[in-house]
Amino acid sequence: MTDPEFLVSVPEKWLNHMASNPIDLGDVEEFYVNLFVVLLDMGIRFKRTSTIKALLQTDGIYLSHHTHYPEPNIWNIKKGYIRDYLYFDRTGYSGWAEIADSEKLFARSQRYALHDAKCFFDDFVWRYKQHGGSKVTQSKEKFKLDEPYVFVVGQRPNDTVAQLSRIPTTKLVKYVAQAYADTEYKVVFKPHPMAGRAEAALFAYEHPNIVTTNASIHKILPNCSAVYTVNSGVGFEALLYLKRVFTTGHCDYHWVTTRLGDHPKNIEATAYLLDVPVDENAIMRFVYYMIGEYFVQSNDLDSIRSKVELAISEYEP
Repeated sequence: MTDPEFLVSVPEKWLNHMASNPIDLGDVEEFYVNLFVVLLDMGIRFKRTSTIKALLQTDGIYLSHHTHYPEPNIWNIKKGYIRDYLYFDRTGYSGWAEIADSEKLFARSQRYALHDAKCFFDDFVWRYKQHGGSKVTQSKEKFKLDEPYVFVVGQRPNDTVAQLSRIPTTKLVKYVAQAYADTEYKVVFKPHPMAGRAEAALFAYEHPNIVTTNASIHKILPNCSAVYTVNSGVGFEALLYLKRVFTTGHCDYHWVTTRLGDHPKNIEATAYLLDVPVDENAIMRFVYYMIGEYFVQSNDLDSIRSKVELAISEYEP
C-alpha cells in the first residue's frame, strides 16, 4: 500500500507577521520547513493549506494547526510550552492533549530510569535557564522581593484553554491573596504580556499583599515558594524549577501538580503544603518523557520523521 497523502495546515498569516507578534514563532516556522524536508525525503505526497483552526476533509492524513480534533487520521500541531518543542498530538494540546486524560501515558513517563531522567533534566534545564527564553517575549523589568512569596500566573481571559478552568485567573489571584492575607507571604502576580495591567492594578489596590510585576518569569520563579495557575504554560516551566504548582484548570502536566477544585476553600488549605517537598523524581521523569518523547522537536529531523512515521503507522484508510 502506498503511503497516504498529507494535508498540512500552515499558519502563514502568523508567520508572515512574526516581528509584531509577542509570541516567538521562530520554532513554528522552523518546524514546517523541516517537516517539508522530511516529507520530501520520505517521498510522501503532500499538499499545504493556509487554513488553520478548522476541520478540513481529506482522504489522507491531516496535520491540523492549533486544534483539538480527536479524529482518526488527524494530528494536531501547536506550539508547545518550551521553545523548539511543539505538539504533534492525536487529540489536541494542553488539557485536550492525549496525555491529559491518559493515566497509561503518565505511567509510561514514570518508568524511566531515574538516573537517565535526572541527567537529561539537569542538562536540559541548565540550557533552558541559560537561554532565559519563554514562549512569550519576557520583559527586562527588574524584580527583587525580600519577603517570601507565592506566584500567581496571569492568563488571557480569551485564551482557548480558559475553557478548561475551574477557577479562572481573575478569581484565582483574589482567592490566593485572601488565603495569604494574614501570613508573611506576599502574592506576586504577573499579568499576561498580552493583557492590560489595569485589572492587575485593581487587584493590588484591593489586596495590599499583592505585588504586580511584568518582570521575566525567570526572575520570579527561582525564589517563589509555590506557583498558582489555571493551566498556563508557565506552570510547565515552573516544573523545570522543581516548584510546587497548583492548577485550577485541566492541562497535560496536571499529573505532577497539586490539582485544586472550584471552591475558594481549596486554595485556603494549600498554604500548609509550602513546606512539604514536591516529588522531584516524578517531575524529572515526566519532563524527560514530555521533552524527549511526547513533543516533536522543531530543529530535529529525526524527531519529526518519527512523528510522521507514527502517523502513517496509525493511518486508517
